[in-house]
Amino acid sequence: MKTRFFIGVIFFLSIFALGISGYLIRQHYAPSTGFCLPGIKSNSCDIVNKSLYSEIFGVPLGLYGVLFFLMIASLSGIFFFEKKINPLGLDHKKLSEYLFFLLLGGFAFIFYLVYIELFVLYAICIFCTAVHILITIMFFCVWWVRRKVMRR
Repeated sequence: MKTRFFIGVIFFLSIFALGISGYLIRQHYAPSTGFCLPGIKSNSCDIVNKSLYSEIFGVPLGLYGVLFFLMIASLSGIFFFEKKINPLGLDHKKLSEYLFFLLLGGFAFIFYLVYIELFVLYAICIFCTAVHILITIMFFCVWWVRRKVMRR
């Protein structure tokens, strides 16, 4: 498979994750409504999204997610469209490095968040889990891209 395909996947998934993160911000400040999907314990998303652990320095994790996915979308977009829109003048090696280390940090942070959900809050937010899955897929895509780009 071509490098460009995996970068396109990263770009598409980061836009999707950006939307989920935006929704989580909205629900963080909304009154408790049990916003999980039907068939899932109705308040588990509220438990996770409104807990003490849902903010860092008073800022909801969803906002950090929006900023994180904006960076991922921007870098992968520059990589995907190559020299057409590259205001920073970065080559593919640098872009793949930045993407790799950003997603490595996101991937590592997932372990902390899942630990909090499973062993502290005893509740799973399906939207948070979706974001975790998207980050995992993006991480392995960028790992493959970085491996290919570094061989050039």
